[in-house]
Amino acid sequence: GEARDNPEWPSGIYAVNEDGTVEIVADLSAWTRANPTESLPWDYDPETGGVDMVAGDGLIWLSQPNRDEILTITPDGAITRIVDLSAQHPVLTGIDLAPDGGVYVGTMTPVPFANGAAKVLHVTPEGEVTEVWTGLTTVLGIAVGPDGALYAVEMSTENLTEMPFLRPGTGRVVRQTGPDSAETIAS
Repeated sequence: GEARDNPEWPSGIYAVNEDGTVEIVADLSAWTRANPTESLPWDYDPETGGVDMVAGDGLIWLSQPNRDEILTITPDGAITRIVDLSAQHPVLTGIDLAPDGGVYVGTMTPVPFANGAAKVLHVTPEGEVTEVWTGLTTVLGIAVGPDGALYAVEMSTENLTEMPFLRPGTGRVVRQTGPDSAETIAS
């Protein structure tokens, strides 16, 4: 996009046609500039698209960690902000469809990535947000497993309070066992 000196390819949702050509469906760069969030982080970048997306019920759901918002995009490219969490700056990450509607979205939290500060939120199509799993650390991905349980990928645990903050070799995949508890599946 514009900030990256590549205006022909802005941050967005693209479709690949049967003939192999590509066309933009939703221009996130333009939409982001026209629709600021309540609060912008120090490292705000209008070209930052969503990090995670999932499709369901005729919509693409997109989490934008730099702006801390959840968007939906229709097949014809209409973009809607479902929720703006920028004032809390949870650093939204992984996203998956919630069986009862809406999505689950993880939080990484900002530096220094405090142990136990990350969580998983449920966001309804109407923008209602509830915490469904707390006590996690640096969540990068989440999924509803085939068993119906929530799973999360924690990039690191046992984090430090000083640079470099993240402790290498401590990441893990966990399954939710309660509102604030988990069991390790892989570490």
